[in-house]
Amino acid sequence: MRTIKSTLGKKLFISLSFWKLNFSAWLLFGLICLPTKVYFYPNLPAGLALMLVNLILALALSALLREVYRRTLLRDFFEFKTMLIVVLCSLVAAFVQTEIAQNLVDRMAWGNPDLPRWIALSHRLEFTWLLFVAWGLGYYGLRAKLRAYTEMLRRRESRAEARNLELQLLRNRIDPHFLFNSLNGIAAEIVPHPATASELVHDVSEYLRYLLDHREMDTSPLAEEFDAMTSYLKIEKARFGKHLQVSMQSTNAARRTRVPSFLLQPLVENAVKHADWQADVPLKIGIRATKEGKTLHISVTNTGTINDISHDGVGLSTLRRLLEIQYPGRNQFTLSHQDGSVCAELKLQGLPCSAS
Repeated sequence: MRTIKSTLGKKLFISLSFWKLNFSAWLLFGLICLPTKVYFYPNLPAGLALMLVNLILALALSALLREVYRRTLLRDFFEFKTMLIVVLCSLVAAFVQTEIAQNLVDRMAWGNPDLPRWIALSHRLEFTWLLFVAWGLGYYGLRAKLRAYTEMLRRRESRAEARNLELQLLRNRIDPHFLFNSLNGIAAEIVPHPATASELVHDVSEYLRYLLDHREMDTSPLAEEFDAMTSYLKIEKARFGKHLQVSMQSTNAARRTRVPSFLLQPLVENAVKHADWQADVPLKIGIRATKEGKTLHISVTNTGTINDISHDGVGLSTLRRLLEIQYPGRNQFTLSHQDGSVCAELKLQGLPCSAS
């Protein structure tokens, strides 16, 4: 319903010009009053002629009133100065229109002989005065609505631009972090294991290709995120060999769901970073994704512990901010110890904002 109202407002204030709207309003009012003119005046042509004259006068005088209101820089109808000027200007416009219309009635002998001229003139003046006051109220009401609508669009564009800039900054915080870790790993392998270092360079280049392809994308299917993490874990696998064991599981529904680009990177990096590489048992990292209704469940587990589970590093703090932007009020991120393992869990409701 909110989208429908926004669309109607856009069509009203952008597609319709002042002249179209003004002409339509006065014509509609003239047609509504036509039966009374036919009733009070001698014949149909007389009623139609008087309606046409009043329509032309109303259009001309309301255009003049618009210029007066615009030049006086009035903004709020309910300010005393605004109301006073509108009432006085409406009275002048009503007097002009009433005199012209009444003179036409007198010249064409369309008047009611049983109704004194001054009574007909006063009734016409009062009615026309009220019409122009109502027109002024409508004019200021539409101007206020237009200002509010324009301001809403400006705020929405500003928020969208700020969000896009922040998303780009968040991605930039993740990418150098990964490169720093990877290059350190390559440097450590060059002398003792040159073949391993060469393989690492190849795997890093594969991941960089993914990173560059997705740099301008706010979202991507979770399947592509899984493929990216496969490339990343190959780099770690080349470094640690059999000491690293990886398990990745996902349902088809989860893999088709669009998520923010580089969503899994900080979770997997965190799992590798806090692993106990000195232990005799291999490090096990498990990535699992399922979907129930509109809720996407993602978990990343690793054997090991975190000394201060309440403290987030750069990667996890970046992830939390990313979730606030893309899933406001629709995300849950928890980090916990479970039977000698660290488990990071995500619950994401619906689609990210940049994909909706």
